[in-house]
Amino acid sequence: MQKIKFDWKNGKITLFWPDHPLVMAGDAILENVVQELEKGTDTEIISNDIVQKTGEDIREVREFVQHIHDALKESVFLPPKDNKSSASELKPDTGELAMATLNLTRKCNLKCSHCYAGGNKSPKEREMTVAEIKSAVIKLSELIQHKPRLFIISGGEPTLEKEKLKAAVSTARENGLKVRLNTNGYFMDDDLSKFLSDNQVLTQVSLDGINQETNALLRGRADAFDAAITAIKRLVNSHCRTRISFTVHSANVNQIPDMLNMAEQLGVEQFTTSSLVRIGNATEGTIKPVEFSHEFSIMYDAVKDSPERQKMTKSTLLAETITAIRAGIHFVYCGTGYSTCCIDSSGDVYPCINMLREGYKTFNINSDNYKWEWENSDVLRKLRRTNVDELNDTCPKCEFRYFCGGYCRGETLECGGTITSPYARCKARKRGLIQILKIIAESPKIYNFYKDQDPVMGILHRE
Repeated sequence: MQKIKFDWKNGKITLFWPDHPLVMAGDAILENVVQELEKGTDTEIISNDIVQKTGEDIREVREFVQHIHDALKESVFLPPKDNKSSASELKPDTGELAMATLNLTRKCNLKCSHCYAGGNKSPKEREMTVAEIKSAVIKLSELIQHKPRLFIISGGEPTLEKEKLKAAVSTARENGLKVRLNTNGYFMDDDLSKFLSDNQVLTQVSLDGINQETNALLRGRADAFDAAITAIKRLVNSHCRTRISFTVHSANVNQIPDMLNMAEQLGVEQFTTSSLVRIGNATEGTIKPVEFSHEFSIMYDAVKDSPERQKMTKSTLLAETITAIRAGIHFVYCGTGYSTCCIDSSGDVYPCINMLREGYKTFNINSDNYKWEWENSDVLRKLRRTNVDELNDTCPKCEFRYFCGGYCRGETLECGGTITSPYARCKARKRGLIQILKIIAESPKIYNFYKDQDPVMGILHRE
């Protein structure tokens, strides 16, 4: 079975079986144990040999060797899984919706240079009424049946429509959905912050720099920084679950450590990053994405010695990728139109927030046949059949394909590709994944706080 070895300067190694995928990180002892197990050597013989050479406690050595044996037996020594039918893929044609985003309104007081919704060139249709929003949320709750059952309210700026916002939140909570609100913070008042706190809404405030100047690179206005800080303080004082969302790009990536310091000082629960995606307004701006490997390296240095910071950053791409690798998740597809979707303010359903584009509008959530449409839409069924092993001539040959699944189809489309083209920043993505393998070798316990729950939910929690 194919195995790849990475040697790092610190003497650590990473062993990688790409067809499963399986990753092990350690030192020369790990490599020796794997070699002996692959030859069929008994675990007790291997353990005794290590004890003789190192003087380590026999019980701990036996546990170590047995752990490696079990991982190899399950993933490598057994016949390979059918790439098209893995339990971790969650890939029936009908879709298993776990989260949905409602763009509550098109209205916004800002024109951010990276806004995904800004690139939607469809006609400005009428927006749903309060009654229609309640109906839409109830219908969505019937479709969102898989954990974490997350309902995200975004926009536009949703706090411009407080009545609709409160109706959406209340209806979602009544129907058992977890709720997150995305906001720029301008219109956050005491009444709304208390309402969000009372309804256990994780409120995510956008803050893209440590000062007015850097934040304005994306937000376009100097006062956006002060508005966000004021909103965060108000939310924290209301005991609302609060998260800072930091869009990472080439001009602000080095501020990650200072942003974490600020997040701690403000007392927020979480700090998350999102890499700049070249869709919507970002296709026309001068702000450029940053190398994934550079972003991961800076984030790692900022959190590696702090379990508290690791918990605060559990929703970052770095944390979720590490957790996915540790759990052995077999990604064959990004999940758009399958585990996630986006509903615009008129009720029209799109595969995801990165595909609000002509040709990908599917049906209206307030249609009488919404369940049938979700299961049978031609657009959605075509997307759900997407498989990294059949996507094109490049992806099936890549050793990182099951960590990637072809990655973002929306960005690839916006950058001139087709729905089956290799990811628009494929080489950068691969360099980022190699950096993560290096991080795991150096700090094997990083972001490992899912001992009492299914580790898969560590990736899919998507709060």
